[in-house]
Amino acid sequence: MQQSVRILEVNDIHACYDRKEILHGVSLNVCAGETVGVIGPNGAGKSTLLKAIAGLLGMTGGSVVGRVQLGGTDVTRLTPSEKAKVGVRYLLQGGEVFANLSVEENLALGSRKNGSEFANQSKIVSSFFPTLDIVRSKKAGLLSGGERQMLAIAMVLMDRSKVLLLDEPTASVAPAIADMIFSAISRLKHELGSAVLLVEQNIDKCLALSDRIYLMSAGKLIDEDIPTNLVVSGKLEKLFFPERRPK
Repeated sequence: MQQSVRILEVNDIHACYDRKEILHGVSLNVCAGETVGVIGPNGAGKSTLLKAIAGLLGMTGGSVVGRVQLGGTDVTRLTPSEKAKVGVRYLLQGGEVFANLSVEENLALGSRKNGSEFANQSKIVSSFFPTLDIVRSKKAGLLSGGERQMLAIAMVLMDRSKVLLLDEPTASVAPAIADMIFSAISRLKHELGSAVLLVEQNIDKCLALSDRIYLMSAGKLIDEDIPTNLVVSGKLEKLFFPERRPK
């Protein structure tokens, strides 16, 4: 793949919870229009990495040192809402919607557009998740778990952000809903031009969707390559089954 301009650069990030360091000098980059996956075993620090980039750790009792740049501009110390305004949106694991508001009202909160601009963007996002059009006037708290997850992702997409941080977007949803979400992710770079940093529990799908993969273990990125190379080389298998030895 011929990479374009780096839109997101993370340099030497260290993150702590209660003085316990979780991330140990993590550096990565994502290019404009690129989907990059982060794969690793449970406890590797994948979700913490996305929260550190999004600016959430300072709000949850954690701390971060290092640097996050968006298009060459340092955005490290911006709050999550400030980062959203400049083009970095984060999908919390499990999604997050406003239960007492309708689907339409939730989409409006996910967007900073009004009038025809909101209507046009809403139409584009609805093409990713047609089910939401059927329940547009329904309160989000009455939706199924899969519908709520689709709505949470749709809210993130409403701003056509430069970078999307997706933390296990298909966790705990039915296979049919997961397939719709995977289809939406595969369309993002082609139709919205968004760069995506993806943490996903379905390893096969993460490999299929990603242009590049970072392997993560014990709070460090230990390798980076295109998906095919990581599979053929055996590095991916070794990450999850280190006790296996060649015969």
